[in-house]
Amino acid sequence: MRDLDAQFSLSRTFLVTILLVASSLYFNKDANELILQPIEQMIDKIRKITRNPIKAIQEVENEVFLKDEEVTDVKDKNLETKFLEDSI
Repeated sequence: MRDLDAQFSLSRTFLVTILLVASSLYFNKDANELILQPIEQMIDKIRKITRNPIKAIQEVENEVFLKDEEVTDVKDKNLETKFLEDSI
């Protein structure tokens, strides 16, 4: 009886460990996509602006021109960070 209880306890511990690792990896992936990457893109834009403001403005105008030509129905997942990035 004690051996069976020990096996169940080990199995439960193993299962909980797997679930915690999987959820941690999933959370890390989401945090990276929704928080870190947009912030890094904003920092890159600010660095470009500080190096050469005229060239940065021309690049933004080219991006806007190209986006206007493409018609897409895909909604952005993180509109707040996209709005901030576009405002920079």
